[in-house]
Amino acid sequence: MSQSMQTRPSELAGLLDPLVKFYFDRAIWSFGSVVDAEMEQSSEKAKTTRSATAKRMMVLNKYITGDTRGRFKDPAMG
Repeated sequence: MSQSMQTRPSELAGLLDPLVKFYFDRAIWSFGSVVDAEMEQSSEKAKTTRSATAKRMMVLNKYITGDTRGRFKDPAMG
């Protein structure tokens, strides 16, 4: 959202303190860089575009929801 609006994340969050704004922007950038790198790495060996997209979405889902179990529910877990 920050990129599409061409503004810093701290501005979108409404932060006022310059030091807090700096560290907030830095944290958002660091988090985004880690997620982007892991998504890229996960899709490197994919054979099709569809497979690459699915792998990238699994990584993104892991970071957004915290779900590390994979795509399918374990039937033994009920």
